This record gives sequence, C-alpha cells and structure tokens, in this order.
Amino acid sequence: MNGTFKRTERDYGVETLRYGGEQVWSYLRTYYFWHSIRNITGEYALQNRQSLAKKGLKALREAFYGFSNWFRRYDYLVFSNTQSRFAYRGIYREKAFEELIALLGEERCLYIDLPNPDHLPRNRVSTKRIVSKRLLDLTAGLFILAAKRLGGRIEIPLLDTINRDNATSFDYASFIRAFNVRKRVYRFLFSLYRPKAVFVSCYDSDQAILKAASELGIKTIEAQHSAIGSEHFAYNLLKPLDPSYFPDVLLAFGEYDRHALENTPNNPIARIYPVGRYQLELIAREPVPEELLDLGDKYRLRISVSTQYTVEKKLALFIRDLARIHRDIVFMFSLRHFDRDYYEEFGMGPNVYLFKDEYSCYDVMRASDIHMTCYSTCAQEALFFGKIAILADIDALATNFMGSMKSPNIRIVSDAQEFAEAAESPFAQEVSPLWATPHTRRLEAFIQNEIRN
Repeated sequence: MNGTFKRTERDYGVETLRYGGEQVWSYLRTYYFWHSIRNITGEYALQNRQSLAKKGLKALREAFYGFSNWFRRYDYLVFSNTQSRFAYRGIYREKAFEELIALLGEERCLYIDLPNPDHLPRNRVSTKRIVSKRLLDLTAGLFILAAKRLGGRIEIPLLDTINRDNATSFDYASFIRAFNVRKRVYRFLFSLYRPKAVFVSCYDSDQAILKAASELGIKTIEAQHSAIGSEHFAYNLLKPLDPSYFPDVLLAFGEYDRHALENTPNNPIARIYPVGRYQLELIAREPVPEELLDLGDKYRLRISVSTQYTVEKKLALFIRDLARIHRDIVFMFSLRHFDRDYYEEFGMGPNVYLFKDEYSCYDVMRASDIHMTCYSTCAQEALFFGKIAILADIDALATNFMGSMKSPNIRIVSDAQEFAEAAESPFAQEVSPLWATPHTRRLEAFIQNEIRN
C-alpha cells in the first residue's frame, strides 16, 4: 500500500473516528487511499467526459434496464458490474457468479448490474434475472442532494489534522453524508426482499451494501475480484476495524490468498473458501484463435498487455519505449477503458497492436509468451494459463499491490534493463497456490457449509 495511506492508518487513531456513533474509517479508508493515489500518480485517467445533463440522461435510460425483474421475490441478491462479464460463444457470462447462480437457482437470484461503462444487450447476457444498479444510485443521489442542502455541517478534527499534515484536501464530509444515505437506501431494499444472503464482487466499491445487510442480520459474501496478498490496502488493515463493514465470507482465488488473509493482523473476514474462477476453467478448454498465433509468428516473443485507467498513459509510454528498443518483440494490447484514438498521440510503433473488442483479453493472453500489466489481476490470471507475468512498477503500484507474491513467474520491473532480464528468463515450473480447482465442486462445498446449513 502507498506510503501516505500507510502512515496515516498507522500513526493516527483512525479507529477512534466516529460520526453518529458509528466508526467511519472502516469505509473512509477506501476513498482516502484512492485520493492519495491520485496525488502520487498525477494521473487518474477520465474518459467519456460528459456534461452533468448528459450523464443524468444516460443514467435515467440505464435505470430501467431489466426493470420488470424488480417485481419478484428472490432469496439472493448479487451486486456486480459489466466489467465482470466476458464473451463466450456469443454470450456474456459472469466471471465469478455464473456457476454460483446456476447452483443456487436462476429464478432465486437477482443480479444487480452496475453499467461500466454501459449495460450489455439483454439478449446476449446469460443472467436471466438482471436489473440496473443505476435505479438505486439515482434514488440515493436525490437523497444525498437533499442531505447536503438540509443537513448540518460535518466536522471531525482528527480528519482535518490528517488533511493538514498530509497536504491533502480529502472531502470526508461528503463521503460520510453519502454513505449514510446509501446505507438507508439499501436497508429499505433488503427489508423488502429479505434475502438469505447478499453477494458482492468488490466489497470496497460500496460498503454501504455490507453495512445495511449486516444491520439486518443478512449474510454477506464477496467473490474475490483482484489479487490480495499481504499488501492490498483493502484487505490489510493496520488497525482493528468494525467487521460489519466487511464481508462475512470471501470466495477466494486460491490457497495463497486465504493464507495471506488468515495471517494478516486485523483481518475482518471470518471465513474464506478458495474456489478458483469460472471463466478461467471455461476458457482454458477453448482453442486459441489462429490469427492471433499467426500475428506473432514473425516475432521472437509475443507479449500481451492489459491496461488500467489509473496508469493508462504511463503504462502506454513504458511499453512504447520498450517496443522501440525490442523490434523483435510484438506487444498486443487489450484495451478496456479507452479506444485506439487515445493512443494515437503516443506513436506506439509497428510492433504494437491495439485490440479493443476483436478478441477477449484472455485470447490475447493465451496467444502470448508473456503478459504485461501494472497491478491488474490479469497478472495472476496469466499464471493460470502458464504465462510469465511482468509488472511495470509505475509509481510503485505493482510493488504496493503485488510485491508480496513470491512466484518466480511474477516479475516486477522498473526500467528497460530489468524488463530485458525478466523477459529472457524462462517460465519456472511450479505448483501454484494462486488458483483453486475445480470451481464447481468447491462452490458446492461452500453452499453446503454457508447457505444450506
């Protein structure tokens, strides 16, 4: 985790921070971490800049996605987003929850989808009962506006001191106000449905979901979405915090993450089940597209690249410079947040290929010899497919998020020389604890232990 955040959580009594009798650092820490990351990187890439009016109209249209599905009874609510889907034989399936929903019963699960950036066509989505989270967000947004106008001032002296000491301008009052409103919206939703369990794909993206469910005695489960290890800020608490803001259960990628969490001080998650990942086992059975293999035939090495909007430009420039040095290596980008136009100004070179929607990032990865990124979970996924993962340590983010992973096939580099050394070292055969298999059997054990007992 980055230095500013780590010092703040370690050196100040953040666990004592209260508003309305509730501990607030449990959820403010997420916002403060990313606020400090913006200060460090100087880049937090934004796309699709739109006026407030355009954003509002888009959100209104999105809110009615699958609208009729709200009017049914469900035993389980699943919160996720479109980034958690992947195309497989013309249908968009869910990376983490596809098999779980099938095992629990499709008619018993409501999938609440955050469009990121847009909802997918209903006829191409595997999930039958799906609605838009935008409806909840818009409802909360209206109440947040009212709370901002009618509510009193929120002042917490210790947070003001932290802002002064770190030369930051963290607007904690807005986050506290919004959190309390969102929690009430979710409490109302859960009071209507009374689900047996609530599932989330990323607990720290909206902890109001977990807190609301916890207050009503509803079990909360997170499906791991990114590498954890002993460095990820969201899972490594330097102070003891209220566990009701965190999931009761984690469905982890493998034994490595379970071991890392269980040996982390102040771990707030009670039970951890290594279950692997649905899409990796499914994709591994499919042939690699021949045209991708043919593309790399004239090069000595094929390197796939997964992008991240927090470091989009810096990673692009890092790869561009490598491509200019190593003309016998092809770099194949899988673009997620930006289109090719964004890269035109960088002059990427003839041995750099940019793929947007032509191939999945997993097809590009499987067609490569090495995978490169900064701190994306794709690095961990690359090992599943037997690929070396090279991480560009931009602003120390690779070290902060993945530095504790001791696999010889995860290699963190800071410059061209370190890259050359990492790329020339062969894949080291290992029995990796990063991924548990088989996915279905492990999910069945989880359901038996946590849901049906």
